[in-house]
Amino acid sequence: MTGLEVLGSPTQGYIWPIIHDFIIPGCQDTFVDNTFFLDLIKSTSKGVNGRQILFKSKMWRNRNARSFKERGLLPQAKSRGFKELSQTLRYVSVQVDFSGQELRLTKAKDQFIDLIADGFEDAMKGAQEEVNFMLWNDGSGRRAQVNGALTSDGTNTTVTFDNGSALWFFPRMSITFGTGATEYEVLSVPTSATVLISGTACYDAYVAGTIADDDWIYNAGSYDSDNAQDPWGLKIHVAADNGIHSLYQGIDRTVAGNEPFQAYVNGSGSTTVITTSLLMQHIRAHKLRAGEYPDLVLTDPASHGSFVLLLEDKSSGPVEFVTSKTGFSKDIKFVYAGQEMTLRVADDCWANSMYFLTKKYFEIREGHKLAWDMEGGGKLIRDRDTDTYWGRMLWYFNTICTNNRAQSKLGGLKADSIS
Repeated sequence: MTGLEVLGSPTQGYIWPIIHDFIIPGCQDTFVDNTFFLDLIKSTSKGVNGRQILFKSKMWRNRNARSFKERGLLPQAKSRGFKELSQTLRYVSVQVDFSGQELRLTKAKDQFIDLIADGFEDAMKGAQEEVNFMLWNDGSGRRAQVNGALTSDGTNTTVTFDNGSALWFFPRMSITFGTGATEYEVLSVPTSATVLISGTACYDAYVAGTIADDDWIYNAGSYDSDNAQDPWGLKIHVAADNGIHSLYQGIDRTVAGNEPFQAYVNGSGSTTVITTSLLMQHIRAHKLRAGEYPDLVLTDPASHGSFVLLLEDKSSGPVEFVTSKTGFSKDIKFVYAGQEMTLRVADDCWANSMYFLTKKYFEIREGHKLAWDMEGGGKLIRDRDTDTYWGRMLWYFNTICTNNRAQSKLGGLKADSIS
């Protein structure tokens, strides 16, 4: 077993105050500010009890106002309807490591902080990409699905996929297929629907029947037979069924009586052209179900491009949307029926989709905030058998939704060439 010891000797002890006081706080702030959704919704430890998150979700509003006769009986109040729900914590680790040579280079003039800071920054950028994936998805860890036969050029293997995104793969990533544990290394992501795998072992497994068409692809280590490892994201919260899970936040929302926990999902495929009428109809349908307008719209780059062109199209007839003067760099502010909404483009958003959200009903519930692991003194750990030093940041959390009826998805949108 590899031996470990806490790094705290006089020769290296000077590094820790810099890491603790400057580098780690900067990483935490940058992570929250630049990770999808985290800058928009609140985080709290409320209702976290051990591994469980307990909370209430609204089922119906109080709609009992009515008229009455002079000296007649007043209307009887009826409470808003709530149901107690539950969720479980998920765990994310961000590991940072340095070779002995890298660590000792920090003693050189002008490299006191830079090399260590770059190691932390690089790890946090990778964590942002990983958490972005999680916050869009359903907690199953599925990256994409094999689409058709695997092919080989005699040196490497090409895998064509669908039901996923090329953004969720990266060079040197280890992946697994289906329920298998064998890991394969990604060399590159040549197109939006293919990954190149190192060697021919992956192709040989396909020929042998170990890997099959329609197998799901996972980041190595993220497959879980109960689909209970990854945090939950929008794909499961803004849906009308339980998805891959037997229950949704502790209830079966497909059972009669649980309709309040179903979000409004409108359209599928990729053939519907965005028009003013379509957007107005969807927003009105959202308002009818939720009793309030959404305040946040999230969309993929292609649908965002179509929306921008719609705003610029002077021939589309009367437009009830008013754009802000802030430009299209990050957010578009528009107004409908007096409600200001923010439209934000997100690279990881499911293709051909627009998510209409009331963001106050989403929360991050945390058992342990994103922070450096302080157990054992919190300093870097030295591997006794190799010239390596490492540490980690930990985050225990999950996302919850306390009002599904106030969320909706407009799908099936046709991409525009502006994307």
